[in-house]
Parts: sequence; structure tokens; C-alpha cells
Amino acid sequence: MIASVIAKFNPDGNQIAATIQQIATRPGFEIGTLVENHALPMTIETGTPAEMETLTRWLQSLADVAFVDVVFVYLENENQTT
Repeated sequence: MIASVIAKFNPDGNQIAATIQQIATRPGFEIGTLVENHALPMTIETGTPAEMETLTRWLQSLADVAFVDVVFVYLENENQTT
């Protein structure tokens, strides 16, 4: 399961750089470039919907994260062979 999200930071936040570093070191996250010091695009990859929910809630709980916009979610077909 892969989701594209945008974390929106509080405009007066003073821990944005530390929060981005915290996200960058967490497995499953691939972060983009901070836009106008308040929007951070990223992808989250997990094995299950429950893991996605847990990581999204964790992201929402971080310092200076005001909210998280979900842009796209790809649900892999469990019966699909590669």
C-alpha cells in the first residue's frame, strides 16, 4: 500500500526542521522538498491498511504538523502476482 500525502506545518512553528528530520529517519517514508516553509510532500509505503493508519496518525501527532492531506492511495491487489 502506497499513499501520497502532504504534511502541512503550522506557519509559526519553530520545530519544522527537527520534525522533517524525524520523518526522514522513519522507515516507510520518502520525503520531498519543503514548499514555502509549510508544505512537505511525501510518500508512505506499508504492507497493510492498518500500518498506513498507524503511520498517518503518527505523522499527524508530530510537533508543528497542523494536518495531513491525503493526495493518492494505491491499494495493491493481494491476489496479484508479480
